[in-house]
Amino acid sequence: MEATVRSLSRDEANALWKESVQELDLHKTFGKDTDPDKIAGETWLELAEDGVPVGIVWLKRWIKNSEAVIAFGRCMKPGYRQVGAAHVFRQAIRAKIREIYPGAKTLLALVYSTNPKSLAMVVTQPDARVVGVIPVGDGVLLYIFVLVEWS
Repeated sequence: MEATVRSLSRDEANALWKESVQELDLHKTFGKDTDPDKIAGETWLELAEDGVPVGIVWLKRWIKNSEAVIAFGRCMKPGYRQVGAAHVFRQAIRAKIREIYPGAKTLLALVYSTNPKSLAMVVTQPDARVVGVIPVGDGVLLYIFVLVEWS
């Protein structure tokens, strides 16, 4: 199996997003402001196995003290969720982010407490650590994890 990650245009990303979010409770998974037709972020990556799209990643960049901080989210298509498919892409996603944003110093994951499966998956990553928790209303918390710190 060949796992590939490639950049997408906004239109390509929106189309893959619509396919990927099927059968999900978007508000519990990605927050109450999630649009089922338009993906968040400013940069989008397709995850493919043997050329077949299986998921999507979106990225958002902030600059602090002239260092780029990248936050990312990921959604796998139905049939590829909870089967370990996302783990195959971990290194390829990180390499692609470094290619797109060579000045990036930190990679963050933002996970809502209403999404316990994703929360559990992030917590088990070897270098992941919680750096913040933000209450977003209705008893929901947004956990901020540092996944990678590059020098």
